[in-house]
Order: sequence, then C-alpha cells, then structure tokens
Amino acid sequence: MTLNFDISSIPESELLTGAQIHLYQHKGSAAESIDLGHQKYRVDLYEIIQPATRTSEAQTQLLDTKIVNPQRHSRWHILDVN
Repeated sequence: MTLNFDISSIPESELLTGAQIHLYQHKGSAAESIDLGHQKYRVDLYEIIQPATRTSEAQTQLLDTKIVNPQRHSRWHILDVN
C-alpha cells in the first residue's frame, strides 16, 4: 500500500522544518491475530525528490523506517520527518 502526502500547497515563503506522521493500527479479531503469527511489517517513509516519468524512475530519499509487529490491541505508530 502506498500513501502520498502532497505538501506543494505550502507557500515557497514558508519553511517546513519537521513533521510527524501518525498511523493507527486497528486491532483485528483474535482469529486474524493468530493467523498473522510472528510476521512483521516494515513501513518506509520517503521524500520524492523527482517524480517518475515515462523514461525514468522516481528519485527518492528514505526519511524514516518503522518495524510494525501485528498486535492483538490497537496502537499508534509515529514516523518523524525532520
């Protein structure tokens, strides 16, 4: 799954110095939690420096990574962008 956050509406006279992205992991049913076992998920947060074109891939920079373990309870995951 890919989520995109477009910050192009921020005026050029403003300076974005940091942000946090909060992802909420909703608990599943007990059966779903058992089926997941000990599988872990990795969430990568990238800045798109140059969008992809028909002839080239996007140029990106990794900003943060979070390893997410399936839980039987709901919880928040926070990624920092500095």
